[in-house]
Parts: sequence; C-alpha cells; structure tokens
Amino acid sequence: MTEPKLSADDRFEILDLLGKLYWALDTGDAEGLFALFAPDGVMTRGGGERFEGTERLREFAAHSTANEGTRGRQHVGKPLYFYPSDDGWTVRSYPQIFYCDPETDEKRLRTMSSSDDTCVKTDKGWRIKERHNRSWSGDTLPWVGADPESLRGKQF
Repeated sequence: MTEPKLSADDRFEILDLLGKLYWALDTGDAEGLFALFAPDGVMTRGGGERFEGTERLREFAAHSTANEGTRGRQHVGKPLYFYPSDDGWTVRSYPQIFYCDPETDEKRLRTMSSSDDTCVKTDKGWRIKERHNRSWSGDTLPWVGADPESLRGKQF
C-alpha cells in the first residue's frame, strides 16, 4: 500500500499555519492564536497539561500570550517531516524558544522541545487539531533503547 501524498500547496499552507502559531505566541495575539486551532482542538504542553475544546483553548491562548516572561521570546520551529494521520497530516518539528531580556538585552536559549502538530483541512483552511509538545530534556529525550541517565555528558 502506498502512503498518501500531501500536495505542495497543502504542505506550504500547513507550514504557514505553524509560522502563524509562533508569531501569535511571540506578539501576544491571543485571538490570533486561538483562531489557528480547530474548534475541537487539543493542546498538550510538555508537562502534560492538556487544553481541550473551545474554552480551554481560549484559556491556553490567553495564558500563553499574557503571562509574565512571554515578552521578548522568539519561537523558532524546524519542521522535520510530515506523516499522514487519521484526520489530516501531522508535522514533527523541533521548536526552540529564544529569549531577549527587555531590560538588559541579554539573549539566551530558553527551551528546546519537539512537537507533533496534527493539522486538518476545514472550511477556514488548515487548522491545528492537536498539538503535542514535549520538552527536550531529562527522561523526555526520545532515544530509542537508551537510559537517559546514561547519556548525560556524552557528545554526539
């Protein structure tokens, strides 16, 4: 059985969707962030906190754009590959957050993670049906067959 193909237009629209997600997060646009999710969408953060459905997604959008420490951050996402899902297409990515302290202008890497974004085509275009974000540290490192503790301090 051959794997379904994603058209170039759909691929670019999904990549634009993820770019809009990062821009909304970094510019404090809660409504813009909320609008990127399907009405029955789900957002799961690295710590396992889950935001499901309209009200919880609004809560996620408001909190993620207004809480202390969000001003000055910049998300950078590196899409790795696409794969088909039951509803649409999933993009596996490496999102990173850089931070510029508005007071001191100090810049630093704040967060490394991986994410799976399942996107579905709706009457409003592509939307995020489910975003699952995982921290890239400690026991969350996706290393097949290895004990994360045995990897500490090793260069790859």
